[in-house]
Amino acid sequence: MSRYFLLLHISLLGIAFSIHFYFNEHRPYFHISLLGAYLIISLFFLSRTSRFAKSLTFFIGFILFSECSVRFFAHKYDNGNVVYHFLIPLQLLFYAELYAKLFKNNKSRTIVNISLMLCSLSILNTIYLQEFKYFPSNSLILLSSFLITLSLMKFKEMISLPTSIRLRNQSEFWFNLGTFLFYSLTFFVFSFFPFIINGPEWMLDLVFFLNISLYLCYFFSILLESRPNFTSKL
Repeated sequence: MSRYFLLLHISLLGIAFSIHFYFNEHRPYFHISLLGAYLIISLFFLSRTSRFAKSLTFFIGFILFSECSVRFFAHKYDNGNVVYHFLIPLQLLFYAELYAKLFKNNKSRTIVNISLMLCSLSILNTIYLQEFKYFPSNSLILLSSFLITLSLMKFKEMISLPTSIRLRNQSEFWFNLGTFLFYSLTFFVFSFFPFIINGPEWMLDLVFFLNISLYLCYFFSILLESRPNFTSKL
C-alpha cells in the first residue's frame, strides 16, 4: 500500500473520529491535534513543494497557533473571543497572498488592495461595534464574502483555462473547494448569528465538521503539490 494512500486515509479517519468527539468536551482539542498532525506531515514535504504550498503550510501553522491561543484565553480569562479580533484581519491578508499566487491573470494587486480595505473595516468593527469581549461575527461575514467571491472567480478561471490534468489531481481545486464550502456555510451561519446563537446546536456543529474538512482539503492540496503524481499512486 502506498504511503501516500495511507496518509490520505489517516486524514479521512480523522474526520470519522471527530464524530466520536461530537458528544464530549474534548472536541476542540481533537481539532488542534488534527491541525498539528497536518502541519508536521506538511513540514516533512516542505522542501519539495511550490511557493503556494509553502505559504499554505505556514498558514496551517498560524491557524494552529491561533486555536491554541483561543483555548488559552478561554481557560485563563474566560474569553477566547479576543483572539478572533486579531485572527480575522490576518486571515484576510493570508488568503489574499494565497489567492494572488493561484490566479494566472494579473489580479494580485486588486486582491491585496481589497483585503487591506476589509482589514480596515474589521478593525473599525472591533473599535466601534463589537468589542473584544464579543465574537466578531461582522468581521467573519466580511472574510466569508471575500473568500466566496475569490473561490467562485477561481472556479471560473479553471473552467475558462482547462488543463490536461485531471481535476482531482489539481491542488488548487482542493484548496478552492474546501474554502468555498466552509466559508459559504460560515457566511450563512454568522449572517444570522444573533438569531441562531440559542438556536439549533446542529448548525454550529456542522461548522465544526466542515472546518475539519477544510483543513483536510488544504492538507491534500499540499500533498499534491509535493508529489505531482500523488493521485496516480492511490
